[in-house]
Amino acid sequence: EIVSRDWSSDVCSSDLIAPTPNPSLRGNDAGLSTPTYAITGTTNRLNPYGPIPRVYGTRRLFPILAAKPYTETIGNERYMRLLLLVGYGPLKIEDIRIGSTPLSAFDGAEVEIREGWPNDQPITLYTQRIEEDALSIALTASGGWRTITSRPDAREINLDLSFDRGLAFFNDQGGRSNATVEFDAEYREVGAASWQPIPWKAGGDAGFETAGKISIVDSSSSPVRRGGRFDTPETGQYEIRLRRTTVDASNPRLIDTVTLSALRTITNDAPVTMTGLAMVALRLKAYEQINNQLQQISCLASSYLEVWNGSTWSWQLTRNPAWAYCDVLRRRGNTRLISDERIDLPTIRAWAEACETPAQDGQPKWTFDGIVEGGSVVEALRDIASHARARYGIRDGKHSVVRDIPQTVPVLHITPRNSFNYVGRKQFIDLPHALKVRFINPDKDWQEDERIVYADGYSAENAARFETVDMMACTRAEQAWREGRYHLAVGRLRPETHEVYQDVEALRATDGDLVMFAHDVILVGLASGRIKARILAEGMVTGLLLDEPAPM
Repeated sequence: EIVSRDWSSDVCSSDLIAPTPNPSLRGNDAGLSTPTYAITGTTNRLNPYGPIPRVYGTRRLFPILAAKPYTETIGNERYMRLLLLVGYGPLKIEDIRIGSTPLSAFDGAEVEIREGWPNDQPITLYTQRIEEDALSIALTASGGWRTITSRPDAREINLDLSFDRGLAFFNDQGGRSNATVEFDAEYREVGAASWQPIPWKAGGDAGFETAGKISIVDSSSSPVRRGGRFDTPETGQYEIRLRRTTVDASNPRLIDTVTLSALRTITNDAPVTMTGLAMVALRLKAYEQINNQLQQISCLASSYLEVWNGSTWSWQLTRNPAWAYCDVLRRRGNTRLISDERIDLPTIRAWAEACETPAQDGQPKWTFDGIVEGGSVVEALRDIASHARARYGIRDGKHSVVRDIPQTVPVLHITPRNSFNYVGRKQFIDLPHALKVRFINPDKDWQEDERIVYADGYSAENAARFETVDMMACTRAEQAWREGRYHLAVGRLRPETHEVYQDVEALRATDGDLVMFAHDVILVGLASGRIKARILAEGMVTGLLLDEPAPM
């Protein structure tokens, strides 16, 4: 019998179901590691002010965007820069894919990985906050000046011009000759009276060399893109205006239609200021194969966790639920939460050793490969513990764990003489013929899978009543089957709950302890009474005198 305690009402109950995990049934609270979180979905997304995920064990995931992606134009080539947040570090990050294709298969792809250690070097592929506005403003001589406005706090401004049909003149021989289109370019701070010529920075594309002027020359029938950039005199918000000075084309042999296609505002703000985060920075060449999959960047992440050997801590790659449980208690990123003195480390270490015990397939008996995002600490602890037949508990004022394990030594004997207000409950439910245990299957590209676990006497031929159990931090079919059998056994063999009230004697039993229980209501035990005296014969105790009859 497993004791649970309600301190608010001084009730001590031998709750036979209490220590078992609460499997997440469809329609109920599915815990913290369910696929409802977008980070475990199929796209990368911006999530401003949202929770930072915490990866435990090993999982494939779609990291959230740590900053807005932006493009840059170099000649006719366009590149995209992205900064992805995988979660609190440290994490081992590998096998980065775009869609289902490894990143290494894409030409010109650059990547920087930061695991989230204190001595990580700064990211260099994405260094400032850049706000990009995608535009499609036609620039014509007849249209005159076209004005756009940057975002606030601009330190540098970039803009792109696009000739989507190309820029060329077709001569009498059918070949292409150079065509030239020129523009005036001015800017001013918002609210200022006078306009100034834009002082283009060196290193931009050809045609952006002269202050206040743009001159694009090409002979291509393919899309032509050019970009220029300039520094602002001081941080602020600016207006930029362009005017085409070349006469609009009227000759069908001339193609020179142009649009202002992008405006980028660069600020001094760092995109991410928090330390201790695992991140990936990418610079990708933008072409059709990538453009269609840019929201499908995934990676394989494995957690480094602190492991306690009985005296010291050390960082290790581990999937052990006990050390994930301990990590939730001890830290959030670089922030320490609960000191080691308030954690029942010996009990958690014993649990960790039990989790490492080899199962029939030779793998550790229990692993936790989940993503915790949001929710309370207690909810996270509950979810992690439930994957290894345990639950959150407090013992001797310390945060601990209550395990469902065989015990032989009772700590308390409860009878009608030391308890009162007995209440007994027994559930009569229609037990399922089988459980559909849902888990994440690495062999199916880390997609949700299902293992059907049949109760004794049932199979695919005669099972008609099914229930679903979610174990979204389980990544092994064998573990899913074993836990499904366990839950079936719990439902069949533990239908009873006994509840009694006690005085100060109830303090002896704590959550998870084994107790002996006898009560006349359930016809368990012959009698209960207090010892009034000893019966002696020649100095030897030959019997005991009780204050109640005890028929034998």
